[in-house]
Amino acid sequence: MITERNEQNLERALTDLVHIGRMWASHGLTAGKLALQSSATTLGIAADALAQLAAEFSPEEPAEGAEAAEQVARVVIDAPTPDNLASSAPGCDNQLDDADAQSSRSSS
Repeated sequence: MITERNEQNLERALTDLVHIGRMWASHGLTAGKLALQSSATTLGIAADALAQLAAEFSPEEPAEGAEAAEQVARVVIDAPTPDNLASSAPGCDNQLDDADAQSSRSSS
């Protein structure tokens, strides 16, 4: 009787161990999926910003003098910053803290 009980306990322990392993694997795969989706969204936003900058630097008719300086200033002012890139990505927690954000703004 003790042997049968030990066998049942061992079988239950193995079943529980497999179940826990599957739960951790599922959790890890889900976390990886979400991280990749967030990275893809962030890269898409960065790619769009680069495309916009490229379009601004490649005008159909070349501007001269003050017009050229105004175009460059507009591009620099409208350029995305790490703050708005991170905050526009859904589910992205890679935002700068207040001290870092203020530091990056003051150094610009």
